[in-house]
This record gives sequence, structure tokens and C-alpha cells, in this order.
Amino acid sequence: MDALFLARLQFATTTVYHFFFVPLTLGLSILVAVMETLYVRTGRDVYKRMTKFWGKLFLINFAMGVVTGIVMEFQFGTNWATFSKYAGGVIGQTLAMEGTFAFFLESSFIGLFLFGEKRLGQTLHWLSAFLLFVGTWLSGWFIIATNAWMQYPVGYETGADGSVYLTSFWSLVLNPWAVYQYMHNMGGAVVTGSFAVAALGAFYVLSRKQVEFGKMFLKAGVIAGCVSSIWMLFPSGDLQGRMIAKHQPVTLAAMEGLFHSELSYLGRILEKMRRRWPVPAATRQQEVHCALKEIIGCFPVYRTYIRPDTGTISPRDRAVVQEALGAARRHRPEINPDAWQLIGNLLLLTHTGGPESEFVWRFQQLTGPVMAKGVEDTAFYCFNRLIALNEVGGDPGSFGTSLDDFHAFCSRIQSDWPQTMLTSATHDTKRGEDTRLRIGLLSQIPDCWIDSVRRWSRMNSRFRCSGCPDRNTEYFLYQTLAGAWPIGSDRLVPAMRKAAKEAKVCTSWTDPNPAFEEALQRFVEGVIANAEFTSDLSAFVEPLVWPAVVSSLSQTLIKCTAPGVPDIYQGAELWDLSLVDPDNRRPVDFRRRQRLLAEVRRCSCAQVLERREEGLPKLFLLQRVLAMRRSYAESFGPKGGYRPITADGPLAGRFVAFMRGEKAITLAPRLVVGLDGDWHGSSVELPPGIWEDVFSGERFKGGTQKLSRLLEQFPVALLVRQGGVQ
Repeated sequence: MDALFLARLQFATTTVYHFFFVPLTLGLSILVAVMETLYVRTGRDVYKRMTKFWGKLFLINFAMGVVTGIVMEFQFGTNWATFSKYAGGVIGQTLAMEGTFAFFLESSFIGLFLFGEKRLGQTLHWLSAFLLFVGTWLSGWFIIATNAWMQYPVGYETGADGSVYLTSFWSLVLNPWAVYQYMHNMGGAVVTGSFAVAALGAFYVLSRKQVEFGKMFLKAGVIAGCVSSIWMLFPSGDLQGRMIAKHQPVTLAAMEGLFHSELSYLGRILEKMRRRWPVPAATRQQEVHCALKEIIGCFPVYRTYIRPDTGTISPRDRAVVQEALGAARRHRPEINPDAWQLIGNLLLLTHTGGPESEFVWRFQQLTGPVMAKGVEDTAFYCFNRLIALNEVGGDPGSFGTSLDDFHAFCSRIQSDWPQTMLTSATHDTKRGEDTRLRIGLLSQIPDCWIDSVRRWSRMNSRFRCSGCPDRNTEYFLYQTLAGAWPIGSDRLVPAMRKAAKEAKVCTSWTDPNPAFEEALQRFVEGVIANAEFTSDLSAFVEPLVWPAVVSSLSQTLIKCTAPGVPDIYQGAELWDLSLVDPDNRRPVDFRRRQRLLAEVRRCSCAQVLERREEGLPKLFLLQRVLAMRRSYAESFGPKGGYRPITADGPLAGRFVAFMRGEKAITLAPRLVVGLDGDWHGSSVELPPGIWEDVFSGERFKGGTQKLSRLLEQFPVALLVRQGGVQ
């Protein structure tokens, strides 16, 4: 069986068993303590027998909980290694407390409780039962405090390495989020324990075995279960809900489908302010509701990061709010200007106070999900001019950037965010990074592309049924095919069906149109089976394969050497011609990648280029660059610096070059269609010294060097200074 599958199965099994046994253990601990107390108070032997019986079951559940819990603590560090490295300085404190202190208390007192009755005497035996309950519930507190910090982080600061470190242990342990979460979770544990006791009691009564014993179990379990169930509703459930509503309002909205209600709530906050500010009649709830919807719809970014608690608003956030307000007013000029003025004053912190702060917090929590759903999951499947631009965090209206803007951006990142993450693919991207790059090449051959699309549409017209699919969807299909070819209908049909549902024009997830979806599937399958079309498509794609290789290597090299920390999505170590999920979440063949990595360490540039269809050039580049980054970490860190290098010659604008620290120079082509290795005498000025290319091993002297010479053996270059400046 696959090792990854087995690892997942083991983790799932451990987790399931842990969550079975732990709540039962927590619930039984307090019930056993109560039973022991009743025995001490009344002296009735039945309570003693109940205590011993459930004490033994508690021991079994405790042992299972400890065994699975210890495994999970190790799995926490392996399955979430990146997060553990980032937050280990904080959550490691509570996990260590839980793993040592709480377990120690539990283990010690459970031994005294079960085996020390005759030696301890009645009072001390009762005390051991009580302390066993305390230790067990302390263990739960430390775990919940860990989770609470993830929900509502407190008492920390971010270090120079980008990780977080604890500044206040008591803030971590007494996190207000943990208090309410603990009350609710412990209530749930008592419910679990109570119903286990009641269920066994009912079994004894119905089977007419140990009837008296069973009646006591049933009575105790039902009473405790009813009380704890009420506790789960109020006050613990109510308080937990209020905490979520206060600190994570959109989480609550997402849980309950309350985006509309959240918007209405913002309107009600404004209504409350009538007594505080001279609010005109224009701000009645209905009109403000319309104004708020328009502003959110016009928001150019996911969210702002305004801090009403400190009165902090950055120039960027101020500009974003003003841009959204201006666009909204242009779209809805009939809305009273006073409404726009009031909302603007609130968002820009002109009006301050308790309700005002709540308004700003909630507004910022709402814009992100609206942007994600409205833009990324709707507009990005409708506006199909060039779908390579329709990506998470992207702007379909931007067809690239100038070299000056690129260098200015990198300089700003090095100055302000030197350890930001650099990525070109995630689980949520609309298509794989190499699919996206190849589609992007179409912008460099517009005439050829237009002619091809018109020809293909004629070829495939016979597969269209009653105008289905529409022209926009068909155009989306041809771009997808150009980016991912060769591809079969088994992958293409689900991707096209999802695109149509997300676009919400002819069908959707909530209002499906089976007739349209069936017609779309028949069209896609017919297109793939059309030999005339696929032959033409193959001939069109073939000249784009090498430019796509060069573009991918350039992108990967820049991602790995520009200011920031590179992130490689699983599977993207080789060519990634995937489509939207679930296509980009197919199992990754790690064994193949391990084998190729071992081979690539011994390969020359010529050898990896000969095997470019296997994706070897990309893996080769990653291996060499990441090894170089490790050796010269200071050049790529917060103090490494960033300096643009300008090329000279007729093709200087199609070349990116920059220097990191004093040791490394990145050289990468751009706009590569039609280059064919001929740089027409273009050159670049290398700083003084001897420079060695990490890919080819060639050395170059500082001074003017021809681009064709620097890139003779490999499409990109990464130069490392040997020794000092000569």
C-alpha cells in the first residue's frame, strides 16, 4: 500500500480514538469524584461499588487517551511542521505543561486512587479522587488554551526570524477565548460521561442483570446528563457563541449563512449612533444597507487593517477606503451624500467610540469573504479575456509590469517584508503554475491566437447543441486546452463543469442546470475526440513548449532568489500542468521525485535539458538554487539587500537581473516568445570579481558580459561571487 495513504490512515485512526476516549475520560473523572464524595458522605456501600467500577473503566480510557495523545503530540510536530516551527515558542509551552504536569498529576493520583485505599484511609482516598479530577481537567485546560491561542492569539511578539515568541505566560493561559471554550468543552465531556453511565445502567436494567446497580447508574447518568446538557446550551453555549460573534463575526456568518444578517447588523450599529452623532435621515437602515453593499462590492482588496483600538490607519488603507467610497458613489449617485459621509467618517476613524470600533472591525471581517466569493469564485470565471490573469490575489486588468516597477516592488519587500512568503501555486489556485505560464504566452502572439480560436470554433461547431456552450465558456475551454495540452476528457470535463458552476451564468452549485451541464460535457468530449482539431491544437502548442520551459525556469529562479521566503507547492517540483481543484490535489508521486532528485544531482545542464519533458530542468534548478541559498543564507535574509542590475542593448527590456547581498546575481529572461537564444548583442555589467554560475559551473569576470554567453548552457543563470572583490 502507498506510504502516504498508510500515514494518513494511521493519523486518522489515532485521532478518532483519541477523541473517543478523552471526552469520556474527562466526563468520568468528575462523576467518579462525585460518587466517591457520596460514599464518604453517606457511607452507603452501593456508592463505593459504583466508584470502584467506574474507576476501573476510567483507568482503561485514561490509558487509551494517553497512548493516543502522546502519538498525536509527535504528529503535531510532523504533520504541521511549518506551523510548529512558526508558533512553537508559544504553543510549545502549553503542550509541554499538558504532557508533563497534567499527565503527571493524573498518573500519580489514579495510582493512589485505585491501589492505595487501604493505606490512605477514607479521607485521603477521597482527596486522591478529587485531585485525580483536578489533574484530568487541568490537562484539558492546557489543550484548550493551545487551541484558543490559534483562534485568538495573545501574549506574543514576532521575532526577527519571523517566528512568534511568548511574552506573557499568564496571558496565554488565561486567554479569555479559552475560558468560554473550556466551559463549553468540559460541559460536553460531562454529557459524554453521563450518557455512558446511563447507557450501561439501562443495559443492566433491560437485561435484568445487576438491576439495582443498573438503576443507580441510570439515575446518576440521567441527572448528570440533563444538568450538563442545559449547561451546554446556557450559559456555556451562549457565552461561546458571543465570543465567536465578537472576535470572529464572519466565522459565525459562514457557519450560519448570515452574510446578509451581518450586513444588516452593521446597519443596526449605525442606527444606534443616532444619539451620538448628528446622523441625518439619509442614514436610515435601508439606505445605509444599500450604501454598505455598494462599498463592499467596490472594495479593491480583500480587507484593510485599520486599528480602531489604537486609532491607527495606514496611508494605504486610507487610500483603499477612499477609492471604494468614490467608486460606490459613482455607481449609486441617488443615495444621499450624507450616508457616504457617515460611513467614510467611521471607516477613516473620524468618529470614534465603542459602537464605532465594532463597526470598523466587523466591516473589515466582512469584505474578505465577499471578495473571495464575488471575485475569485464568480468574476474570475466570467471575465475570460486572458484566464492566466484570473488568479487568487491577481488582477485581470493588469497585463504585466515594467522592470522599474518590478525592482521597486522587490526593494519595498526587502525593506518592509523581507520574510514574506513567495509562492506561485497553492491548493486554491485556479490552475497550475505552468499551465498559467503557457496561457500567459498567448498575449505575446495575439494575431496567431485569434486566428486559431476562430478556426477551432468552426471545426467544433457541430458539437454545439442549441447554442450550448455559450461563446465565453467555449473561449475559456480553448485557453485551458492551450495551457494544459495534452489532457484527456477525464480531467477536462470536471474542470469545465466547475468553471461553469462558479461563473453562475448558465448553471450554478445552488441552481444547477442539468441540460446545460450535459451539453457542455458532450461538447468537451466531442472536441477532445475531434482528430482534426487535436492535430491543429498540437501544432499550435508545440512552438510554445520551449518558451513555456524558459518562462517557468525564470519564474522559479526569481521566486527562489527575490526578497522573501520561497514556497514550493507539492507536485510543482516538476512541470505543473494541473487545473483547478480537485485536479491540482491529485496524489503526488513522491517516489518518482526522490528518484529524479538523486539523478539530477549528477546531471549537467545539457543532460537535464535533453530530459525536459520529464520536468528535470525545474527540479535541477530548485536543487541547485536551494542548496546555494543555504550556503549563502545571509545574502537572502533581512539584511541581504536588493540591488537592480540593468541590461544594455536592443533586448534589455526582456531581461531581469538583480543582486542579493554581495554574493549572488539572478539573471532571467522575460517575454521569451521569439527569443530563440539570440540576444542581438545585448549585455549586462557584472560587478567586479569572479562569478560562477551554479547551473553550468562556468566562471565569468566582472565587467561587460554578453547575455548570449551567460545563458549559453542554461536558459537562466545564478552567479555566485568567488572569494572577494578583485
